[in-house]
Amino acid sequence: MGTGIGKIKALVKKAKTPTLRFEFGDFYTIIFPRSSVEPLNAPLNGNEPLNAPLNENEPLNEPLNELLKEIKQNPSATRDDLIGKLGRSRATITRQIQKLKEMNLIQRIGSDKSGHWEVLDEGAGV
Repeated sequence: MGTGIGKIKALVKKAKTPTLRFEFGDFYTIIFPRSSVEPLNAPLNGNEPLNAPLNENEPLNEPLNELLKEIKQNPSATRDDLIGKLGRSRATITRQIQKLKEMNLIQRIGSDKSGHWEVLDEGAGV
């Protein structure tokens, strides 16, 4: 017991980051100041910004490519099937399906339960 703060201080010192700030009150708070602040849309390690809009001429990112591949292999898959197979949340699968629809790569034919996916651009994805 009681070794956590010492470990945190040692790791911060080793990483050569700005000094921690401790605040005491109803709660115990440790503030880790940033050495520099980057805009939220700044590229990470030279990659595309988070949630960047997809350009129709650019290749699909890996998560969309995996989803499209799964839809090609199993056109009758429901959203729940895709969630289970790819291990993503319902919100993520729904958002990714919407992106593929907006890019005119897929469409749903029939109902959610008994319908199927139609891939509109067979050359899309890998």
